Amino acid sequence: MGDFDLAAFYDTISHELLLKTLFPQTTNEDLDWVRKCLRTWSSDQADSGHGLIPQTGKFAIKRAHSVQDAMGMLPSISDPQHEAGAERIEGQQARTAFRSAIGGRPYRVTDKTRLRYVLFRAEPDAELLTLVVRLIPRHPEHTDAFFTYLGRFGYRKPIERLCQALVETNPYPYARGEAWHVLARYRRESRAAVFSDPGDLTTRAIDIARENRQENFVERWGVCHFLCVSDDVAG
Repeated sequence: MGDFDLAAFYDTISHELLLKTLFPQTTNEDLDWVRKCLRTWSSDQADSGHGLIPQTGKFAIKRAHSVQDAMGMLPSISDPQHEAGAERIEGQQARTAFRSAIGGRPYRVTDKTRLRYVLFRAEPDAELLTLVVRLIPRHPEHTDAFFTYLGRFGYRKPIERLCQALVETNPYPYARGEAWHVLARYRRESRAAVFSDPGDLTTRAIDIARENRQENFVERWGVCHFLCVSDDVAG
């Protein structure tokens, strides 16, 4: 299984070249929308070369022992970014650093670099988790960092509720896809609501899996993982 972190290359893409490539195939209105997206999702000015996503370990080769293992590996961009022995931040230090990266009411990210630095290194912490759960719906541009941090926790009811809300209402397929992977993991957790009664989630997942839209590919990864685990649990 080759696991490639395409997100780590995002900030190195030339915005000017991208717009020139799109120009003959679209309208000025579409280009204005693309420019707005690029400004929103970029860590710095175009072509700055500064990436907020760690620029090490952009790929890894892993062994998948089953279809379920492979489906779980496909969208992961967190594991390759952090090699063994990476620095960790614990307790009060992590909370202090994280709080210094957010502000306002409701909370918004004010220091993107510091926020991501903490999320990729912080140990599981209940207070930090509460803040992360509040921020995720408002900052889809940091989905990878947020879900890397959530992946360090075992089962948590606030995480389950968050992911259920994301797959139902979040407008970004990438964020929904990550949420589906968490729900797939929780399908094996006896304490989770989705373990005993996945409810409409299975129907929703089947409908999404049948779609053939390119922009929905990442979400389809997530729902296929969810369905593979559900099938295994149902036995």
